Amino acid sequence: MKLQIKLENADALREAVDGLTGEEFAELWAEAAMRLAKKNAERDTKKDFDRTVVAGGVRAETFPGRAEITTEYIGAHVHLGGPIASRNGKDLAIPLDTEASRKYNPRRLFARELDQIKLFAVLTKSGKKLLFRQREKGEKSEEGPLFVMLRQTRPQKARPWWPTEAEADEATEQLLKTYLG
Repeated sequence: MKLQIKLENADALREAVDGLTGEEFAELWAEAAMRLAKKNAERDTKKDFDRTVVAGGVRAETFPGRAEITTEYIGAHVHLGGPIASRNGKDLAIPLDTEASRKYNPRRLFARELDQIKLFAVLTKSGKKLLFRQREKGEKSEEGPLFVMLRQTRPQKARPWWPTEAEADEATEQLLKTYLG
């Protein structure tokens, strides 16, 4: 899944601006639209993780006669909402808010990013799969789970942030006013 906005036939739109080639206009449009999308992502997404990942996933590309801005899977999901599921069919490791998590995973990293911590899985009587930290030899402390494994999350609320074509065009006009003086 990917969100995108395209500008096609930049030559026809560029006629309103003297002295710019179609490619220059397409580059200005892509820059303005990308800045707007990143600004919206930083403003409209609440968590620090979302802000950096969503805004960092916005890309602008220019081609002969056209330009487009796109966002990646996570940005599209934040905009559209719905359940989160793994794209490769594997279970998701969802960080739990436990004392063990606060101690060994305070930044709430993904399980695959915990290089220094070895994890093992336990299947509960109710069928839930939990991931615990593997203790060092001789360590006797009781700890809670760090992650729960799920096929997908509950549906997430949509948090619209992706600009419309009209907003991208308006941002381009503002950039052109700045650029042309």
